[in-house]
Amino acid sequence: MEQRWVAWFKLFLVAFFLAFAGSFVALTVRGAKQAGAVSSWPDSEPQASPFPAPRASIPELLRRLDRLEVLRLRPSWEVEVGSGQALLSLEGDRLYVASSTDSSGSSLYCLDARSGAILWSRTLDAWISSPPSSWKEVVYVGTTSHVLHAVDAQSGNELWSFTAQGEILTRPLADDGLLLFFADNNAVFGLSNRLYALDPGSGALLWSYDTESWTPSPPATGQGLIFTAGSKSTVLALDRNTGREVWVKPVDSAVFSSPLLAGDRLYVATVDGRMYALDIRTGERLWEVGMYHFTPSFSRTAKGNVLLDRCPDRVLALSMEDGRIRWGLGGNPLLAAGPQSPEVVYVYFPDGRLLELDADTGRCLRIYVFGFDFSQRPYVSGGWVYCVSSDGKIRACLLPQASTAD
Repeated sequence: MEQRWVAWFKLFLVAFFLAFAGSFVALTVRGAKQAGAVSSWPDSEPQASPFPAPRASIPELLRRLDRLEVLRLRPSWEVEVGSGQALLSLEGDRLYVASSTDSSGSSLYCLDARSGAILWSRTLDAWISSPPSSWKEVVYVGTTSHVLHAVDAQSGNELWSFTAQGEILTRPLADDGLLLFFADNNAVFGLSNRLYALDPGSGALLWSYDTESWTPSPPATGQGLIFTAGSKSTVLALDRNTGREVWVKPVDSAVFSSPLLAGDRLYVATVDGRMYALDIRTGERLWEVGMYHFTPSFSRTAKGNVLLDRCPDRVLALSMEDGRIRWGLGGNPLLAAGPQSPEVVYVYFPDGRLLELDADTGRCLRIYVFGFDFSQRPYVSGGWVYCVSSDGKIRACLLPQASTAD
């Protein structure tokens, strides 16, 4: 009787293992299909999948999965800044955090990026309306009271402030003696924006440019020009010294993400699914591709690709040369921020997963699992990831064996 019971128990274990293995393989194949080839985009040919193709054999799938590293990370440090909005900016070994604290104000923190020690903090008069940025030992941050603050990066003391016509919309961009940011006109109807160009040292107004477009993203700068777009469905180039228009080109719909400048080309994505490559000197269209509707929130370049997220539920890599889709990753991932290595791309899921992908092929190299969520876009730099969570904490984790840009 006892031998029969042992035999039945062994049979149960074998059946349970086979059922578990079958479920695992089914989930793996479904995940591969989800992150598989982009085969139905208009104006595009089918492209190779970044993950194992669904048609691969089960042993091959298991071998590839076995080679995939999955690492669970713990924070090296964490700092609580409150449950309101918190925006990050990294400069060297310092992390600047602008955090809204209550209905009337916010705080600006300077943290040691490796230890999390608070070096200084400063209370601001209103909610933050733009992420902080820094340039030559000065930190810039905008508030809903229409004021741009310039703060000494060493002490936290205010150096100067500038009052704009309305709420400051974009991260201040300091570039070679010019500080640029957009502000609205403090109106509900007839909304228009103004681009301000200030002296970054003194805050003196150098010039301004008015546009009827709503422009929620910073401009791009290079080769003596400033490039911007917005809700008016146009892309324009301004002279950086005077703010005068050099060229204005129509596109098919609004542009809410920043134009991306690379070499002598400007890359622009519209909200209804077209991507343009423009000559920066003339605005001439070098190529354009049409895709399904999407609203890209972020873009970057790596390994000859333009990378976009929210397209509409995947990250896409388009060839910078001709706009051909080279690879795509499904499942609603988003691009991480930060000056990463050109060899790898980091994408994340808000539930607390970060994937390291080969920038050329999109193949997943490593999966990092965190014990907390990402309430905002994490920042990856120098083998570290800095992130904001819904519990009101800023955390930093070291990425083991990560490719670095520093």
